[in-house]
Amino acid sequence: MTAKNIFWSLIPARSGSKNIKNKNLLKINKKTLIQLAIDTSKKVKKISRTFVLTDSPSYAKRAKKYGAIVPYLRSSKTSNSNATDYQVIREFLNFFIKKKLDIPEYLLYFRPTTPLRKKQTVEKIIRYFINNKKNSDSLMSVEKMEEPVFKKFLAKKKYLKPIFKNMSIDQANLPRQNYKNSFTGNGYLDILKSQTVLKKKGNIFGNKVLFFVTERTVDIDDKFDYEFAKFIAKKYVKKKS
Repeated sequence: MTAKNIFWSLIPARSGSKNIKNKNLLKINKKTLIQLAIDTSKKVKKISRTFVLTDSPSYAKRAKKYGAIVPYLRSSKTSNSNATDYQVIREFLNFFIKKKLDIPEYLLYFRPTTPLRKKQTVEKIIRYFINNKKNSDSLMSVEKMEEPVFKKFLAKKKYLKPIFKNMSIDQANLPRQNYKNSFTGNGYLDILKSQTVLKKKGNIFGNKVLFFVTERTVDIDDKFDYEFAKFIAKKYVKKKS
């Protein structure tokens, strides 16, 4: 059964990482990425339960210490580098359904690799979603791209090709002011409907996806991202908090 108007947060934190070992245990201002995500989630009143989805007993122990719920350890299928968000979230919902327990109407996806999120911004996103959820399937947080997508290229053998086939290299190389703004998902916060995940195989967002434009943030994928995130947190985040 689906519990109406209930929000749970899910923090995916697998232990394997190709670019940085134990990436989710990296620290910013003396807190791990997992702890930062948990702390923010638990401060948001609208979120009734905070879950960490991990394959690691060590991560699970830390998450519980920080106040999160770890209902099970992720399977090998949902813990490898090719696992999709759909597989991770579907496994979570199936766990509760098989036990004949209620699932929430809404899931908030907190990626720990986007650690510079603010409680106030999360609350704004939730309010926006609540006010517009009736005719939507989900919400994705985005930020404005510095360069429009129209100015991107593909490398084929020795030559560059515009991403869009109907454009020439010269057209794709025009100043960005010639194009409409482009946006990219940034992992700040995605809001999903449990029933959308259950009904649409392989799809967590559905067809009608709301967007919320956040301030620019850092998604940690490599060591450069990590050092930049630490710099931003030290120079700006503390001053604003």
